[in-house]
Amino acid sequence: MSDARLAIVGAGGHARCVAETAVLAGWKVVAFLVDIELPTDESAVAMPAPVLFDPDPLGRIRAEGIDNVAIAIGNCAARHRFATAALDGGLALPVLRHPSAIVSASARVEAGAFLSAGCVVQPAASIGMATIVNTSASVDHDCVLGDAVHICPGTHLAGDVRIGHRSWIGIGSCVVERRSIGADCLVGAGSVVVRDLPDGSRAWGNPARIQVARRNNP
Repeated sequence: MSDARLAIVGAGGHARCVAETAVLAGWKVVAFLVDIELPTDESAVAMPAPVLFDPDPLGRIRAEGIDNVAIAIGNCAARHRFATAALDGGLALPVLRHPSAIVSASARVEAGAFLSAGCVVQPAASIGMATIVNTSASVDHDCVLGDAVHICPGTHLAGDVRIGHRSWIGIGSCVVERRSIGADCLVGAGSVVVRDLPDGSRAWGNPARIQVARRNNP
């Protein structure tokens, strides 16, 4: 795969993690593309490939003849939007898996998922399109994660957990077995989820309690 070119949408810290994992997997990262001008402090960070501004980054990628793209945007709704547009536009979203990630052969991992260093995905788990399983997080058996979910570093999901599209599970959180978290939810850092959460919930604490219930994206 040494000749395979990969463009990355995004140019923040998460994009650097994605790029490093991609290189370890044999990809050649050729550019980072952003659709907004970066603040001076962010644009000054050394990147392993050029950072290009374009109001239509996916169009720019297609025009450059690049077939593969990674959507390295932390915001779940934005990542979902870009990933869907990339697939609809004929671009490929490779699964990027760090060499230290442990992923069961029976797990299902959809296009554009990012499996970070030290994460564990157990048997019969399902990881949705453009979902992030971040550093040292674990997803136990039979879990089902929707599209563009973010399982933050050090988070642990027990068996048979369901998480809806675009939900964000904060760093160091735990979800007990057979719980269901709806779409567009945000679970605060270090929370322990022991009850189901409906779509649009904002919840945190031990045990996690709903603070606001609405349907806006996180």
